[in-house]
Amino acid sequence: MTTIADDVSTALVRFVIARLDDDDESLRRHTDRLPPKVAERFRADVLAKRQILGTAQRLLILHDMPQQHDVRTQAIEILRSLATSYADHPAFRDEWRMGRKARNRASGE
Repeated sequence: MTTIADDVSTALVRFVIARLDDDDESLRRHTDRLPPKVAERFRADVLAKRQILGTAQRLLILHDMPQQHDVRTQAIEILRSLATSYADHPAFRDEWRMGRKARNRASGE
């Protein structure tokens, strides 16, 4: 059975993966215009975000029992943190914003 949290986490994971793929593509297209140290820092940043994303995904999958709700909640917060840097993207959803107040504003509460 799929829950709302599963739908949110799946959408977040897909969104972040797509944005990191976009970043990789942009870096490939523009590497020749960047100083080598800057290009390397961007590459390292994308790789670090992919590793964090993988950790969050493992937490969501491996901690699937009801008593592990807090672990899943924290994993979703990690995903929201990663997605926030792409908040200006048209596919970004307001409910992904960080913090309860921001999410409540997005949901009209």
